[in-house]
Amino acid sequence: MLNNIIKKIDEGKLNSIFILITVFSFPVIALVNYLFEVKLGYVSKSFRVFNMVFSFYLIYRFIVKLKFDFTLFKKAIKKYYYIALFFLFLIFYLVRLVFDLEVYHINEITVIPSAKNYFYLYAIGVTFIPMIAAFTITKLDFNFLKIYLYRYLITLNTLLIIIFFVERFINNQTGYRFIVTKNEVEYFNAISIAVNGGLLVIMSFLNISKSKFNYILIGVGFFLILTTASRGPILSILISLIFILIFKDKKINIKYLYLTFVMAGTVLVNYLMTLFFSDYFIAGNAFFHRLNNLNDDQSTISRLKITKDAFSQILDSPIFGSHFLVIESKMYSHNILLDILISTGLLGVLLIIPIYLFFAKNIIYKVPYTYITVIGFFYFLNTMTSGSIYNNYEFWIIFAVIIGYQSKHYKTKLIK
Repeated sequence: MLNNIIKKIDEGKLNSIFILITVFSFPVIALVNYLFEVKLGYVSKSFRVFNMVFSFYLIYRFIVKLKFDFTLFKKAIKKYYYIALFFLFLIFYLVRLVFDLEVYHINEITVIPSAKNYFYLYAIGVTFIPMIAAFTITKLDFNFLKIYLYRYLITLNTLLIIIFFVERFINNQTGYRFIVTKNEVEYFNAISIAVNGGLLVIMSFLNISKSKFNYILIGVGFFLILTTASRGPILSILISLIFILIFKDKKINIKYLYLTFVMAGTVLVNYLMTLFFSDYFIAGNAFFHRLNNLNDDQSTISRLKITKDAFSQILDSPIFGSHFLVIESKMYSHNILLDILISTGLLGVLLIIPIYLFFAKNIIYKVPYTYITVIGFFYFLNTMTSGSIYNNYEFWIIFAVIIGYQSKHYKTKLIK
């Protein structure tokens, strides 16, 4: 009976919904928590459980298609050896995680939530299981995904802009960085706001030919990035736009001139707003304020210390790595490549290089759906300045979709 139900479901659309929910939808939960002042995380935890159930369903569906004949799966892995190496890396990393938590009790010395469940939830439930589910996807309705992702980003960023103005000019919130808070509880951090603003910029720019209104949306997304003063996302969006120019459009045309005007105009609007309403802002653009105060910026000082401590930890155990966190700083390294080196050493790097190279080849030459490759590249850039292996779930799931694209045809033939 279950098999008959599975066969009747539009697989491409269902998989697209899976990507929308697991990768992009958590900000909705954050906003629900904010609007209704939910502090205990019941909505968030329920959402994560739903994601896990959805992921296990996709994995089960894939096994059913293989008719439990794992010989076919072994053939696929043999053909795509880099996927096998990548899974060896994941096993190595998870062993490191378990060993650190159960033997060294690293969770007791960190500055992030100390419960073991936090690390296990993110590494296994939020990141790796949904990523494995994404690897099993053999059909994806890219057009359906694009349409609804764009609508979602427009709605989300519009709500964030409204919250920004309400908090600043009605609730008299002050400060130069925009974060969504209420009663001293942070519901939406600056980097998450900036990343979603960046996604709106990407999707709007790729849709320019269909509507000039998209330039306004670019301004909205870029404005949100500027209000957060998040250096990583703003650098990521600029590099992503250059990536589109070099590898997708391959020539400069009039839309890049308009893009420049829109972004420059957005910076000017943001700057003038901070001057005219200086009671609510530090005068001057928040991003440039942080650049001009690097020596006094606590975030910069902390990041430099974490990086220094990470390199010291790598040098102490360069071959196999040592721990999944930077012990001296009691924090993750905020750079996924450093994270790989400190946790799995050069061995981990050797295991992961082949699939990273294939990922790069796919986003540049192979996968024809431009928006998904640019989003994948954008998320990769963000892993260079934020997060770790265990909690960069957005990148890993999109990564699996892009990697899986070329192997799907082979898997489908095997299934048939």
